[in-house]
Amino acid sequence: MNTNIINGELLKDMFFCAAHNLEENKAFINELNVYPVPDGDTGTNMSLTMQSALKEAAKTTNITATGIASAVSTGALKGARGNSGVILSQIFRGFSKSLSGKNEIKVADFADALQSAADNAYKAVMKPSEGTILTVVRLTAKKAVDIKRNVKDFDTFFAEICKAAKKALDETPEMLPVLKQAGVVDSGGMGFYCIIRGFEMALQEDSTLDLKEYEKTTEKQFEQVSFNDFVDEHDADNITFTYCTEFFVYESDNIFPSDIEDIFKAEFDPKGDSMLVIHQEGVVKTHIHTNVPVEVLAFATKYGVLQDVKIENMRLQNEEMKAAKGEVTPKKDIGIVVISMGDGITEIVKSLGADIIVGGGQTMNPSIEDIAHAVEKANAEHVIVFPNNKNIILAAEKAKDLCEGYDVRIIPTKSVQQCISAMIMYNPDDGIDATEESFKEIISSVAYGQITNAVRDTVIDDIEVHEGDFIALIKNKLKVSGAELMEVSKEMISQMVSEESSLVTIYYGEGTTQAFAEELAAYVQETYDFVDAEVYNGGQPVYNILVSVD
Repeated sequence: MNTNIINGELLKDMFFCAAHNLEENKAFINELNVYPVPDGDTGTNMSLTMQSALKEAAKTTNITATGIASAVSTGALKGARGNSGVILSQIFRGFSKSLSGKNEIKVADFADALQSAADNAYKAVMKPSEGTILTVVRLTAKKAVDIKRNVKDFDTFFAEICKAAKKALDETPEMLPVLKQAGVVDSGGMGFYCIIRGFEMALQEDSTLDLKEYEKTTEKQFEQVSFNDFVDEHDADNITFTYCTEFFVYESDNIFPSDIEDIFKAEFDPKGDSMLVIHQEGVVKTHIHTNVPVEVLAFATKYGVLQDVKIENMRLQNEEMKAAKGEVTPKKDIGIVVISMGDGITEIVKSLGADIIVGGGQTMNPSIEDIAHAVEKANAEHVIVFPNNKNIILAAEKAKDLCEGYDVRIIPTKSVQQCISAMIMYNPDDGIDATEESFKEIISSVAYGQITNAVRDTVIDDIEVHEGDFIALIKNKLKVSGAELMEVSKEMISQMVSEESSLVTIYYGEGTTQAFAEELAAYVQETYDFVDAEVYNGGQPVYNILVSVD
C-alpha cells in the first residue's frame, strides 16, 4: 500500500510488528556475541525491553502518534535490560521527544525522529564506540534525513532506510576489529535492523503477520495476576521464609510442556510456602516465599526467559507496614544493593552487609525498574549499588533517574569478585563519600577471572577456540582455551598473580566440585608461596570457576 501518513493506530502496529520480528530473531542475535561464551543475551535483552514497551503501548488510551511513542518510551525505560536494552530505551526516548504534539506523522517527521533517536542514544553512552548499534542507528538516521525532502511515501522511505541500516550493519566488522576477528556483525546493530525491518513489514500488504492477533496475544500475556492474598502482615521475628520471590517465565525456543504448572509446583513446594504458579498463553508467573530464591530462579531458566524478577525481604516489608501505621523504622545512613546470581555468592554478600539482593547476572539481566525498586526497598539515606556485570552498569546508572529523592551511588563493578573484595573492607561508620571512594579504589586493584565452556569455534586474539573447550576470561578478555578445566584454571591464575598479590580466592559454581576447587587451591599455595588461597561455594551458573586475586 502507498502510505503517506502514519497515525497512532498504524504506529502501534509497527511497534508490535517490530517486536515480533525481534523476538523471532533473538536467538540468532544472541549467537553474535563476540566471545563464544554461553551468556550472549543481546537479543533476549532487546526483546524483553521491547515487550515492556509494548505493555505500555497496549494499555495507553492516547492513540495518537505522540501517545504511542510516549508509551513505548516509558515502557522501554522501565523494562530496559542490559546495555543493549538501555540504549534501545534511549533510542525510543529520542524518537518520542521529536514526535511530541503530533497526532500523525509524515516522512519528514519520521526522519527527524530517527535523527533525534540517534542523538539521544549517543548522549546516553559515556564513551560511544563506532561499529556498534550506535553506528547503525546514526547511519540509518542520516539516510532518512538525506531523502526526506524528495520522498513522500513511507513504502519508498522504509525501503531506502532498511537498505542503509543493512549496509551499516554489514560494515560494523570493519569499524570494530574484534567483530571482524570473530567473524560476526554487531549484535545490537542486528537487533536495531530487525526493528526497522519490522516497521517496514507492518506497511507491507503481503505481510504474513496478523498484527491484531499478535497484539491480542501479547496483551493477554501482560494480564497481571493478583497476589494480594499473600501480602499479609508478617511478624518479622516469626518469618520462616524470608524472601518473597516473583517472576515471569516466557517461552523461548522450547515450548512449555503441557504440565508446566505441575512441574514448577513439584520443584518449588519443598523450597518455601505461599506458592502460586499460573500458566497462560506462553507465560508462567510464579510467586513463592523462600530462603533460596536463586535456586528457584535457576530452575525456572531451564524452561524459558525470565522477566520482572522481584526478590523482596519480607522482614523489610514488615518494617514498612509498621511505618505505615506510624511505627516508623528509621532510615539507615547507607544501604547496599547487590546484583547476585548463585546461592553461595548471595550468602557471602549478605554476610558482608548487603541489604537488598537483586537476582540477575549472566543471561538474566535485571531491568532498570528492578534496580530502582531495590533502591527504594533499601530504606537508607544513601544507597550504593553493585551491578557486578559490565552489561548491567548502564541500567544501574539509568535507574537513578527513577529514584527521585534518593542519593544513589553506582560502584561500576564488572564482576562479583570486585564487589566482594570491596565489601570486605566496608565500614558504614566511614560515611557515604569515603565509602564510595574506598570501594572504587579497591575494585580498580582487583584482578578477576572466570572460566566457562565455549559455545562455538572461533579465533580471538590468536587464541584458537573449539566448541566445548574451557575458556578463561581475565577482566572480560579471552586469555586461555583448552580441553582440561584444571589446566585452563592453572594457566589463568598464572596470568593473574603478581609479586604484589597476597590472596587468591576461588569460587566454584554449578557442575564443579569442592574437591576440584580445593585441589586447585593447594596447587596455588604450593606454586606461589607468597599468597594464601581460599575456596568458597559460589553456586553460580554459567561459570565453572570464578577467581579473584588481591
